[in-house]
Amino acid sequence: MPDVLRAKEATGEDVQYLMPFLLQDSQFPHVISRRTGIPAQVFDLIHKIQSQLPAITDHKRLAARTYLTMILVLLINHYEGHLALSSVFDRRRRAFDRLRPLFDYLEGHYPEPISLSKATDIVGMSKGSLHAVVKQVTGYSFDTYLNHFRVAKAQVLLGSTDKPISEVSRDVGFCDQSYFGLVFRRLTQVTPREYRKILPDG
Repeated sequence: MPDVLRAKEATGEDVQYLMPFLLQDSQFPHVISRRTGIPAQVFDLIHKIQSQLPAITDHKRLAARTYLTMILVLLINHYEGHLALSSVFDRRRRAFDRLRPLFDYLEGHYPEPISLSKATDIVGMSKGSLHAVVKQVTGYSFDTYLNHFRVAKAQVLLGSTDKPISEVSRDVGFCDQSYFGLVFRRLTQVTPREYRKILPDG
């Protein structure tokens, strides 16, 4: 669930943390031996996350997200040690760096209409190149990544404000509330109203 990391900010670091999960070729070593000590460390961090649930306060949500980030850093460090994958990581990093101006722009302008043409201008790529690099880095097309990003922002607003859903929809960049509801449900399996109701004190 990348949106767990993406909910507060989207500097692109969420993509970097998820890098091992985006490297899914036939040579990728999915199993980590317990001799490395990593499974035990991950298990301990999972217990710490569990101790914060339900994450009904900002403090608990921050703690749970921090423990999750620690797990992902362990995985990144482990896979960087595989020399066979170092060139793949380097390619991913270069692709990520090319998209950083776009990630920065999205953070400040996501309520506004953002076209593919605008995105290509920001990073100085053709539409075809942008599509390929965004897909490589995030696993999504540009439009799908933007929808995930906006829905994550909407989840924060739904949980932290009493704003009407129509206003939340506009605040995160959807000009049509019906379309917002459709996208939100497709990505979260619940409607915005249902999401608000299942939150503590919802």
